[in-house]
Amino acid sequence: MISSFYLDGIATAAEQIAGQTVGARYRPGFERAVKLTGIWSLALALASLAFFLGLGQSIIGFITTAQDVREAAELYLPYAALTALTGALAFQMDGIFIGATWSREMRNMMIVALSGYLATLAALVPTLGNHGLWIALNVFLALRGLLLLSRLRPKLDQTFAASQ
Repeated sequence: MISSFYLDGIATAAEQIAGQTVGARYRPGFERAVKLTGIWSLALALASLAFFLGLGQSIIGFITTAQDVREAAELYLPYAALTALTGALAFQMDGIFIGATWSREMRNMMIVALSGYLATLAALVPTLGNHGLWIALNVFLALRGLLLLSRLRPKLDQTFAASQ
């Protein structure tokens, strides 16, 4: 949740810049926005991952004194820390696609990502329990980002075709 605040901030910046560059029909600016927001998203995600893996137990200890809660939180901490990394591309691409007003592709890729999440959930939760749930969440986030990224080049070519 904490990493989502600043990753969403990067997504908001991507949204604004993407919208401006599409409106101005300025492809180089759009491509630069994708590159820079991608670099910042990845850097912040890696920093978050390292921070929570390194200090997560201390943070959990600060938040609660209940030993059973601490043990449960520490057990799932690696999955929670990983969500910053698996979600970084998803947040960034959301911003790019919203700013460029490519909502149909966003909807379609979200449906595919949801299908992947539900399939992972069905496959893993019965045997792995809560571990399967966390894995499914990370699969969902990764799929969201990767699927939108796979649609970026075709949408970019289509959107900027008239201005080339």
